[in-house]
Amino acid sequence: MHKPSHLKAMKDKIMELSLKEQSKYADAVCREMVKGKANFDNIILMEDSEVDFSDWNTTSIGNLAYIVEYSGQPHYKLAAAKLINRYRNFYKK
Repeated sequence: MHKPSHLKAMKDKIMELSLKEQSKYADAVCREMVKGKANFDNIILMEDSEVDFSDWNTTSIGNLAYIVEYSGQPHYKLAAAKLINRYRNFYKK
């Protein structure tokens, strides 16, 4: 578990990390959901819709990266990867 001050400091740096490094910022809930092969349909719904990235944080990216790296469900991995790429484009602006 990362301290809030560290998470805040990493918000502007997380996109410079590899997916594996980003996944270290996933929260315990996401990790357990991936282990339990949970339903991530909310990610599927977000992948092509309008998303307000302005309130995303280090954990948001960490959770998506964790899904990409460790989920055994290809459709969720793909949707999470698309969202990370969309966030990357938003972040570059």
